[in-house]
Amino acid sequence: MLCHCARRPCAIVFVALLIVGTLSGCSGGTPLQRAGVERLDVPEGWTATSVETWPVPGSPLAAWKGPDGWSFVVYRELSAVGNDAPSIVQRTRNRFENFPGLTVVSAGEVEFSKPAARVEATAPGTGASWFPTGTGVPLGASGATSVPTRRVLISVPLNRETVSFLWHAPEADAEALLKQVEQFRPTLRASRRDNQSY
Repeated sequence: MLCHCARRPCAIVFVALLIVGTLSGCSGGTPLQRAGVERLDVPEGWTATSVETWPVPGSPLAAWKGPDGWSFVVYRELSAVGNDAPSIVQRTRNRFENFPGLTVVSAGEVEFSKPAARVEATAPGTGASWFPTGTGVPLGASGATSVPTRRVLISVPLNRETVSFLWHAPEADAEALLKQVEQFRPTLRASRRDNQSY
């Protein structure tokens, strides 16, 4: 856990809540734990906020505001056929091809406590999220300033669901955001697939 004295009480409380949830069993715990995220270490400078703050393509589980208005959301969605990291990479790239003004920066498989798909891309947005699209053009709120926005998406297949970790920041802050992403440390519950023996 990366924290300093000024931030330590909040970090300790967050981890303590996760531990209490674990002791209460599978039916209890936090939304993160029920989705298979037993623990998530969040670096200093990120503040928990409402899961409704930014839209995500699934059920939001937790959200944080980062430095200079950056965003981080954990969400889950039902898995499609072929729920493994390579398949998720391909599906994500295919979905992004329908976004106007989007540039895929990188896509591939990574380890994020478990095998995962990681895709980075840049598209018009607010700096904390991408604009929704309609009629082939990004649609921002009235008067909203369009900012090239970097997205980092790490998706982990767990049983019949996919748990995704989603970050946004202005493209100008992309290098700093990537350094922050490396400081997030999840502990994910073993899936039934992990426990199978052959």
